[in-house]
Amino acid sequence: MSQTQQPPSPSSDPPPAPPHTPIPRPRTSGGSITSGTSKTKLSQPEQFFLSALAPAVACIFTNPFDTAKIRLQLQGAHSERPSPSPNSTPGTSPRTPKLHYRNSFDVIYKTIKYEGITGLQRGLVPAIWKEASKNVFRIGMYDPLVRLMHDPRDGSPPVWKRILAGSLSGAMGAFSCNPFELIKTRLQSTSPTHAVGHQHHYTGVIQALRHIVSTEGVSGLYRGSVLNIGRSILGSGSNLAAYSVIKEWLTLDRGWGDTVEVDMIAGMGSALASVVVMNPVDVVRTRFYNQNYVNGVGTMYTSVWRAFATILSREGPSAFYKGLLTHFLRIGPHFCLTFVFLGSFRRALTEWHDKRSASVTPAPTSTVLGIVRS
Repeated sequence: MSQTQQPPSPSSDPPPAPPHTPIPRPRTSGGSITSGTSKTKLSQPEQFFLSALAPAVACIFTNPFDTAKIRLQLQGAHSERPSPSPNSTPGTSPRTPKLHYRNSFDVIYKTIKYEGITGLQRGLVPAIWKEASKNVFRIGMYDPLVRLMHDPRDGSPPVWKRILAGSLSGAMGAFSCNPFELIKTRLQSTSPTHAVGHQHHYTGVIQALRHIVSTEGVSGLYRGSVLNIGRSILGSGSNLAAYSVIKEWLTLDRGWGDTVEVDMIAGMGSALASVVVMNPVDVVRTRFYNQNYVNGVGTMYTSVWRAFATILSREGPSAFYKGLLTHFLRIGPHFCLTFVFLGSFRRALTEWHDKRSASVTPAPTSTVLGIVRS
């Protein structure tokens, strides 16, 4: 007798679903730098403020490395090449001048030995103003530019959009900070015992501003701004894009949290990317900034291209990577601390907003400056 097939019980488990491709998690960060993973978003003025504050605080710790980098890059400048002695044999080349510094660590050692710790902190005041005036645009405008070019609902922005946003915001920041960058460079080169480059002997920021305006005009404060903008386009484009990509990979792909450790790793990685592309322009900019000017014309280099050609012909291609190690020793910790402070300040302010909103009666969700605030 044949058995009749029983229909499946309604309570029986359904057949297993066919294999399918896992659905990726939504990439909600969108390459953001000033916004974290919290649902509470800071207003744009708050983001601008933190973007200026974080690098200004970081500068206090990293300015000594910047001073060492400036002095090492100025060493070997055209003005230091001696003229032939009247008693020298015709047709012979003058002796190579004695170099004050052998390497980056020698700069730091001799500066501390002969000038003390304060020697390494030369130019600190204009350096702080430079970082604040630069990064209020460089970091503060990065996220708005990314959102302008890419809808966050479409997922993560491509790398080229991040590079373009970083380059544009970097150009804005470079122009705004040029006067402080110029004064900082000239103050850092000043040394009573191991002078390199032209010595301007400024006594402070105010005296430097007055002297430059009186002798070179207001346009003198923006001397080399084209070179500074070009450097920042390269540096910020690589730095901010690398930071956002690394942080997004760690938080979304690797499952790490929005923590200080992530800020440190992403900051150091972004510094490595930027220092490689920036150092050649940095050497030319340092030489061009620090030279003496007569009637608005440089006594060593009459133009940026002339500076580039002179350095290349007299010192060779390796001169463009002078101070590379010191540059990274300064820019690595600087970017690391900048993004650590930025993330810490942002998380603290976000937590304050959360506690404040929890202590009052919840209000309907509103939109301010295009940012949803709960």
